[in-house]
Amino acid sequence: MLDNQQGLVFIEQYASRVTCYSSQYGHVNGISYTANNLVGPPSRFPAYGDFPETYVPRTYGCWWKESSVIFKGKNEVDQTGEDFIGIHNLHIDVQFQKPVYPYCVNVYETYNSGCVRRLWAGDGQGNWKLFHENPVKQSQKQSQIFSPEPHHLLFLTSLIRIEIDGSFADYYPEVDAVLLVGTETYLAPEESVKLSVLGLYAKVVGLGLHRLVPGFNILESIQRLCFTDKLSQDASVCHLSNLPEEILRVILTLLDLRSLCSLACASSLFNKICKDSVLFTAVNLKPYWHCVNLLSLKWLGARSQCLQYLDLSWCGSYGKFSSSDFSWFIKQYGKRLRILRLENCSFLNNEALYSISTSCPYLQG
Repeated sequence: MLDNQQGLVFIEQYASRVTCYSSQYGHVNGISYTANNLVGPPSRFPAYGDFPETYVPRTYGCWWKESSVIFKGKNEVDQTGEDFIGIHNLHIDVQFQKPVYPYCVNVYETYNSGCVRRLWAGDGQGNWKLFHENPVKQSQKQSQIFSPEPHHLLFLTSLIRIEIDGSFADYYPEVDAVLLVGTETYLAPEESVKLSVLGLYAKVVGLGLHRLVPGFNILESIQRLCFTDKLSQDASVCHLSNLPEEILRVILTLLDLRSLCSLACASSLFNKICKDSVLFTAVNLKPYWHCVNLLSLKWLGARSQCLQYLDLSWCGSYGKFSSSDFSWFIKQYGKRLRILRLENCSFLNNEALYSISTSCPYLQG
């Protein structure tokens, strides 16, 4: 345990067990290259090399992305799948003994390091908060501790999900251990605001913004720029709402699911057009696995008259929706499905498989 000036006690703990993983190189009953090797402190770090005592995912490189089984027919799949969660990404969930407010997560990488893409904090009931996202895509030939900049997350957790993207590695990445640092109490809101204001002031001074021309009101200028009600009379403006609905539908086919949902909130016209089932012939929900639940399935069901491709990979974990919920959706809206991806879905059982076999006659093998 560590103390700081604010009187907070930081607790350091290594993973006590693995609750879920999308793949592992080792045999399910083996001890080499398996997910359970993440339990406890590092066994090989800081050494660099190929060690059977570490966790190794099953794939690397971009061969899976280039495989012929990957559906390439809609922008929805290509854009959404690549922008947020690559189709080649893997994950592993590790549990810790004591719930804390996370401050820092250290991932000990011992081979082809640099493949950790995101860190999530979960409550074990299907609710997740993104703790860190790593935009760097580069594999390194050295061991390292992947440790994002420490920051407090107002989310009590004992469950950490590690997303691994090995698409840019030339061989298997390996992870030795995971360390969670956090506190049992959280910094008081008024203290957080105080620190935020001080940090903002430091940035303003650091950028020299406090030395602007005397008499220049930056706040008023921003408000005038962003909230002007009237445009100049000679300005030529073309509103999207003036376009024919047929043209708007063509434009909307280029948007991903998140953009469609945002646009539907803009006006009653866009709300109507964004419900067109033609826009939902291919839906990839894998990027939104952390928030997909039964209400999401019902929302999608109202737009699924033309649904032909559906990716529910990673969805439904930790009770977000049940096998019965999935079976209901498939029976109601799966009649036109041609491709269905269900990678690492915990709700899959005999009931769900039976529903798929009896409700989806056009599925491609």
